[in-house]
Amino acid sequence: LGCGPLDFEGEIGVDRELTSAVKIMADVMALPFADNSAEFIRLDHLIEHIPMRKVPMVLLEAYRVLTKNGQIRVSVPDIGLMCKTYIGTSILEDKAIIMRWFYGSQVHNGEFHKSGWDRQTLEDLLMATGYKDIKTEKDTSRWEGEDIYIVAEAVK
Repeated sequence: LGCGPLDFEGEIGVDRELTSAVKIMADVMALPFADNSAEFIRLDHLIEHIPMRKVPMVLLEAYRVLTKNGQIRVSVPDIGLMCKTYIGTSILEDKAIIMRWFYGSQVHNGEFHKSGWDRQTLEDLLMATGYKDIKTEKDTSRWEGEDIYIVAEAVK
């Protein structure tokens, strides 16, 4: 969900903005899928673009669509690591990169960050929306050299 231009093999790209990777244009809070119809849902750098008060609705909608024992994968920038990294540098170019981590690239309306998460708040959010077997770790799968991302995996 919220795939943007990223095409993950074997997955159906869903986003509200049309890109080459999007197979279905949809709002993540009203998915056009039947209950219990997906075994896996990826929220790859999506929830930080959603207002904080609406993020639980996104996770509940994903929960509705997941099958029993279906898996969700949520990756986000770690706001705690971002703060430490920003405070720890005096190099102007580094600060500019870190500001993009905080506020998004802002290329279009969907590229603004509206919420921030760390391991604890992400785990608490997943637990509060019904997920179990929650595991979090550093996410180094996307941007080499930008070591400030976390990923959580959980089960319905």
